[in-house]
Amino acid sequence: MLISKDPDFKLSYLIKKKPLKLIKVNLGNVSNSALLELFSKKLE
Repeated sequence: MLISKDPDFKLSYLIKKKPLKLIKVNLGNVSNSALLELFSKKLE
């Protein structure tokens, strides 16, 4: 799994079609630690 807050990642996906699957999550202005905590809780 890759988590990116970089807007260029979406553009790269649209151009290269890699990775084969992309899930976009919109959370607004969130810290990295809060983002990791959210995913950790949902993946348990």
